[in-house]
Amino acid sequence: MFKKALIVLIAVCPILNGRVTVAEAKAAYFYPTNHVFRQIYSGGGIYGLELTWDLWRCLYGWSSASFFTKKGKAIGSSAAVSDFPTKIYFVPLAAGVKYVANVACWADIYAGIGIETTFLHIKDRVLDETFIVRKWGLGGIAKVGAYFRLYESLLLDIFADYSYMKIPYHNTHGGTTVPHNADISGFSFGGGIGYKF
Repeated sequence: MFKKALIVLIAVCPILNGRVTVAEAKAAYFYPTNHVFRQIYSGGGIYGLELTWDLWRCLYGWSSASFFTKKGKAIGSSAAVSDFPTKIYFVPLAAGVKYVANVACWADIYAGIGIETTFLHIKDRVLDETFIVRKWGLGGIAKVGAYFRLYESLLLDIFADYSYMKIPYHNTHGGTTVPHNADISGFSFGGGIGYKF
């Protein structure tokens, strides 16, 4: 119930809290901090949209939605569970606040924090069995970046984000339930093109 309420909050925040000032499309390289994730999937592109709106003076609200997907090879202690195809995708939805400081007529810098809920989907194919995981998780996000004015209302956003997200789940195989903890925390380094209203 809390996660559903959070999703609704993220969606309506720009409407309730003030005038939208920046809308942008973003792309980044996602570098997972968990070594198991890197072994199976490595890093990859993550893409999303973000809205920023006025709160008070230099304080702004923001909300975002992103998407990551990657194929990989399962790892394990035996050949029976190694080298089989696996696919992951996850959809982070986040909202928070950021402080924006003007440093030049053509540039602003910012830092922000927020809460994040993420939908995780994993599909593993082992021998003749398919295992599917669908779970929601709750975590946090921190971000820093800079806006550069390109032309009139057009902005370039250069940013680095860190997302903390661990999602517990379990698989049942041969009558045995095995607990897991999907650690999809990581850094995102990238850029975005935005329009300032």
